[in-house]
Amino acid sequence: MNAMGPVPEGMFPGPTTPDLEWQTWTVYSAIPLGSALMCFRFLQVATIFARTGDLPHHDHSHVDGLDEVEITDEFHPHEVHAANNGTRKEGQTP
Repeated sequence: MNAMGPVPEGMFPGPTTPDLEWQTWTVYSAIPLGSALMCFRFLQVATIFARTGDLPHHDHSHVDGLDEVEITDEFHPHEVHAANNGTRKEGQTP
């Protein structure tokens, strides 16, 4: 006897994964759980966009704990808008 009721003896517990020996329903539950989390994140971003008009921006080159260093040589690419402060020269396309 447990909290869910009597324990049926001799019942097959269901299929298990060969390597981890977990029941397959636990592994396959990741699919609807991931979908639900993606929907939740979409609703978060949509709400923030509706309120402020801003979308999330991720700077992949930023590392917490390191100081920003300005590299001024010709071997490292620079962002176009940072180099000319948002102004374009004649004949330049975006």
